[in-house]
Amino acid sequence: MSQDFTHSQTFAAPPAQLYRAFTNSTFLREWLSDVATTAPRPGGYLFLAWNDGYYASGQFTSLAENEQVAFSWQGSNMPAPTQVNVRLNPAGEGTLLHLTHSALGEGDAWAGIAAQVQKGWQQSLENLASVLTTGEDLRFTRRPMLGIIIGEFNPETAARLGVPVSEGTRLDSVVEGMGAAAAGLQSDDVIVAVDGLPTTDFPSLTNALQAHRAGDTVEVAFYRGPDRLTTAMTLSGRPLPAIPATAGELASIAHHRYDAEEADLATLLADVSETEASTRPGPMAYQRRAGPPHPQRARLAHLDGRPDRRARAVVRRLRRQQRRPHHRHRRRLPHPGRPANRAAARPHRIRRPAG
Repeated sequence: MSQDFTHSQTFAAPPAQLYRAFTNSTFLREWLSDVATTAPRPGGYLFLAWNDGYYASGQFTSLAENEQVAFSWQGSNMPAPTQVNVRLNPAGEGTLLHLTHSALGEGDAWAGIAAQVQKGWQQSLENLASVLTTGEDLRFTRRPMLGIIIGEFNPETAARLGVPVSEGTRLDSVVEGMGAAAAGLQSDDVIVAVDGLPTTDFPSLTNALQAHRAGDTVEVAFYRGPDRLTTAMTLSGRPLPAIPATAGELASIAHHRYDAEEADLATLLADVSETEASTRPGPMAYQRRAGPPHPQRARLAHLDGRPDRRARAVVRRLRRQQRRPHHRHRRRLPHPGRPANRAAARPHRIRRPAG
């Protein structure tokens, strides 16, 4: 007995664009996975991977351009392959998409997998609709934030704070107006679990938030001194600038920014005369003013004033390298009167037998 997941959704895009979204590796990375490689032909491969370590592989089983895409799917947590079938039907100026993920098994080995598949497809298709209409990738714009600044945590710090554990995420401070501050967390609290998942360090804390979005509420377990406490925290969203709706709006924003930068540059150069601006800097002055010097010139500046013989020898060698033409890596062109293969031009020696 298998379980099936079915989802239907209308997109404001033509069928050709939806077909490409399921077959083109670049397009798949824009809305579904972090890594994607495909060979969109019957029997061709499909490989998808996410930064949290999950991956899925399969083969395209059926393709009808702009109408249907079918492929097998075996996720890294699945004991057997499953099947995905996508049908595309024109609906006015858009497309009605029907997605079926079938052959999801039952029993202990499949526990929780169907629910994960359902949530994953619903979020991914919502993101696809956003990418196609506004260009906004919800995986980034809805990525959750706690609003915390991480501090060092080790056995010595734990002993100083009176915390009975030596692994966790210590808060150096919290950001006002974000989830951690609103939940009452404060400096020197040590987070040890999020929704029951241990957070022994910052990477494990990040992994615990992978399945959540901004606006979700999670249960956070933490130590404040010797006391273990829990609290509900609403995850904050990332502050993002408004996305321009048209190319004209984007051009207007860029125009205003360039005007502001040019005004700052004009203010900076207001007291610089034409004579000063046209003066050629000295050999070392330009590097000292404009930025980090070239490594060899930095060594010259460091060694040039030293009296010992070894330093003077290094200075001379570096200066010779600067003056030397850079022909070392050029390919020598064959001379018209000289064979390209000199070894082939040498006469062969014939050894005569001894005696």
